[in-house]
Amino acid sequence: MIDLAATIAINALAIGVLFTVHESGHYLAGLSIGIPRDRLRLRLLSIPPHVALVDGDGTPVSPSAFDRYLDLLTTHTTNVHQQYRFVAGGHVLEWLIVVSSTTVALGSGTDPLITAASLLVYWSLVITGLYLIVDAAGTIVRGYPHGDASGQWSLAPRSTLAFYLVYFGTYLWLARGLGLF
Repeated sequence: MIDLAATIAINALAIGVLFTVHESGHYLAGLSIGIPRDRLRLRLLSIPPHVALVDGDGTPVSPSAFDRYLDLLTTHTTNVHQQYRFVAGGHVLEWLIVVSSTTVALGSGTDPLITAASLLVYWSLVITGLYLIVDAAGTIVRGYPHGDASGQWSLAPRSTLAFYLVYFGTYLWLARGLGLF
């Protein structure tokens, strides 16, 4: 029973780390394109976790309120490349952290580090795969971008395709190196 509880806790921790890193990537990307710190809110305990943009009245606006969120984003930048950086920022930071930590773990040869890296790679693949399905379905049903990937696609389709080919290709290569399949 203790082993089951420990396994659940460790997996939940890995998932929590990934969500935190992902949303922090959006937050940092927002700062990098000039969105003031007081106009960004990390909402890690929301479902789904997200970075809210704060309107002029101080009200945090979730990406699920798409039109308002897009209006707020365009008040900070009309530059498509900067908008893309903000939308992609979550996956970029997540990729950087997972790839670098896995590289360090494999280089160290230390079992606990390799196990931790394996969990991060596994859950990142699973979560992102499921997320892309939900994103695509939501976009089809609603008729506008429903998540990061569809938002990226709406701004730069070819860059988005290349981005996710590298993203998943790297993760699959790491998963193979870790013996996950």
